[in-house]
Amino acid sequence: MRKVLTLLLVCFNVCTFAQESKGKLANDVINTVKERLTITGFLQAGYDYEDGEAGQSSFNVKRADLALTAKITERWRAMFAYAFAAGSVQELWTEYEFIPQFRVKAGQFKITFGVENPIAPTKAELIDDYSQLTRYMLGVSGNPLQGNHAGRDIGILLNGDLFDNLIHYDLGVLNGQGINRRDGNRHKDIVARLNVNATEWLTLSGSMYKGKNHAVGTSRYIPEIQEGEDYTNDHWGVGASINIKEVSARAEYVQSKEGKAKSEGYYALAYVHVHPKVDLILSYDYLNRNKSLAMKQTNYVAGADWWFYPGCRLRLNYTYCDRNSALGKSSSLLQAQIQAAF
Repeated sequence: MRKVLTLLLVCFNVCTFAQESKGKLANDVINTVKERLTITGFLQAGYDYEDGEAGQSSFNVKRADLALTAKITERWRAMFAYAFAAGSVQELWTEYEFIPQFRVKAGQFKITFGVENPIAPTKAELIDDYSQLTRYMLGVSGNPLQGNHAGRDIGILLNGDLFDNLIHYDLGVLNGQGINRRDGNRHKDIVARLNVNATEWLTLSGSMYKGKNHAVGTSRYIPEIQEGEDYTNDHWGVGASINIKEVSARAEYVQSKEGKAKSEGYYALAYVHVHPKVDLILSYDYLNRNKSLAMKQTNYVAGADWWFYPGCRLRLNYTYCDRNSALGKSSSLLQAQIQAAF
């Protein structure tokens, strides 16, 4: 009888130890996941009204995105982002930091050209997110030759911070074909950017993009390039951004060449913090899609944001679109939007 009791006691202790070990292992796994995985997401939905014959009056769901960021080690991380409204993978990359002065990123990510394109949509000041030049020249939207690929591409990027963060550099090799698409030719595109943090509140930027792309469509802005043809796609630009206590501002100038057609654009934007939860926006935005055909449009934007909760805001933008006759009649655009982010 004593042997039976002893055996039962041993079994009980073994089971208890196993349960405790199992519970500890589960807690360790949960804590590791919490420490190394970050889930973020946001929704942008609103209403647009534009007058004129080609105008619109529509509610819309602009974005519904979910992103997963993984901290694999102290120096190695990865990211996956999916856009439900667009029904496509937006970002899928991994990056390793050898030293702060030298990192390597590979996969699908934002094109590091200019001041504006790297800004996340949840931080962008305008409801249309970016200026005309950024949307058109970097394939965010509105360029039929490139298609709409949200200013992203597939490739390899080297980047780093030099001289105690005085200088940040990016040097990338890209397909030049946009997201979720194999290269349409054997040529690779080169993108380079250099940011100089001149003071705590002033950053100067210079960028260069040199490529040979494969047209995914035809464009009335550059009718000589047909769908399926390869064409030169080169840009260069300079810009500056200012961030002080009550005002954030930036300006940028970019020239581009698609085939033989030359385009240029520039903008100046101010974001004024008039209240801890209220910001006012003013923007002057010019783009000439083809200088030889005078495809010119200037947008004058005024708006306001009310940040009613961290990452969440109600937005209102009024835009007067002053178009050259080659692009059609001028119009007024009124936009309202709610953003909810976590």
